Amino acid sequence: MKSFVVACALFAVALAAPQEHHHHDHADVHGMKAVHEKCQNDPATHLETSVLEDLRKNRNNAQLPPNFGLHVQCMSKGMNLIQEDGKVNVEGVKTHVGHVEKDQSKADSIVQECAQNKENEKETSKHVWECLHKNHIFSGPHHHHHSDESSASSESEEHHHH
Repeated sequence: MKSFVVACALFAVALAAPQEHHHHDHADVHGMKAVHEKCQNDPATHLETSVLEDLRKNRNNAQLPPNFGLHVQCMSKGMNLIQEDGKVNVEGVKTHVGHVEKDQSKADSIVQECAQNKENEKETSKHVWECLHKNHIFSGPHHHHHSDESSASSESEEHHHH
């Protein structure tokens, strides 16, 4: 269960990141923002801003509201990860994976791992979300593999403020 919360926290971070800085990169290549707004406008799947904040800050022990699973289902359907009948939409998963993972054999194995039907719609959408986060399909542009190089250079500049 804990990994699910982490996945959701990543998801909340991706959503809560200020959108205006991301026009030039692929932050919303998945069209997540529009779907999130739609789910937020439905009282049944609306999450309070405080919940999204809580997830960002305490990703392991955030207080999840009872409708959190419904929110994830709404997002999953809106992004074509789950079909109306609650089964995985393999083509939809493939499309999202393809936006991020350009290596075809890697992409295929992620799709195979993530596009799995579980015992019910809630569990299926939970699995797909978790799995796509774990494979960095839905984590925003700040998780690139070269992040350590850029941070090393900035430290040397900080000592010149005498």
